[in-house]
This record gives sequence, structure tokens and C-alpha cells, in this order.
Amino acid sequence: DSTCAAIGEFWAGRIPSVNDFATVYLAAGFGLGLVTNGDVYRGSSSNVGEIGHMVLDVKGPSCWCGGFGCLEALAAPARVVFLAGQDDGDLGLHGRNSAIRADFAKIARGAVAGDQRCLALIEKSAWYLAKALLSITNLLDLSQIILAGPGFSEAGEIYARVASSELGRLSFV
Repeated sequence: DSTCAAIGEFWAGRIPSVNDFATVYLAAGFGLGLVTNGDVYRGSSSNVGEIGHMVLDVKGPSCWCGGFGCLEALAAPARVVFLAGQDDGDLGLHGRNSAIRADFAKIARGAVAGDQRCLALIEKSAWYLAKALLSITNLLDLSQIILAGPGFSEAGEIYARVASSELGRLSFV
């Protein structure tokens, strides 16, 4: 999905072919599509962009991949919904695995509407994503990262704001 999103941005002509850029795609987890010199970078096994399993906290929560402290375990929609369920306040979530996308969208809408509990959850997720993007930006010398996918449809502006702030403060680019 993330590679397709990057190709779409390139083909739509929004990015000049001389630029290197990445597209972060959020659905159930995080992926990254990378374009360098006008061509999609696929990696040696055509599996480039698994940023959801970038370790951000070696003592963090366990991830389904077997690791600990992965971006996905810290910030993906399932984690946001889990943390919301730990809150004493009733957000009216379904609480089922089959409803994670709907529950995440409800939390994201609450964040955009100014619900402080929801905003804190989305900003925490965005902060972890920003830390991953900071490492990626500094490693690959990227000047542009595009956020795409259904996970950003409700609260993408919050993710962009938090990421821009972190990258503006700490990026070497």
C-alpha cells in the first residue's frame, strides 16, 4: 500500500522526478514507500518500508512480530484503541478487534473536535511516528514525507503538525 501511494504521488506529478521522497501509509499499521531519483526503491527482497517494526523503545510493549517497542506496538490504531480502553472515561468504543478501524476513527474525530483524552492519544501516536520519521529523514536525507492512507483521514493534520514540529527541531535536512 505504501509503495503504491508513493507511486501515485509521483505519477500525479506532485513531486518533481529529481526529488527523493517517502510516503507513509497508515491503515492497520505503518508502511513507507520510497522514491529515489524518480524510481521506486524496493529493497533486496522487495519489502522496503516496514517502518511499523522499527524499534523505538527497547523496553516497550511486545509486538505481534516478536519484537518489543516497535512503532506499531506503540502507535498503530490497535494500540491507540487499547490505550483508550484503559481510560476511565467512556468513549463509546466497540472494543472488538473487528472494530479497531471504526474505534480509531472515532478517537481521531474526537481529537479533531477537541476532546482532550482523544487528542492526547492521537498526539502520543503522532509523537512516536515523528520519532520514526526523524530517524528515516536523517538516515536517507529526505526533504519530503507525505502522509497517506485511511488512518490519516480523520486526524492527519494532527500527525502532520506533530511530525513537522519534531522534524523542524531535530532533522539534519
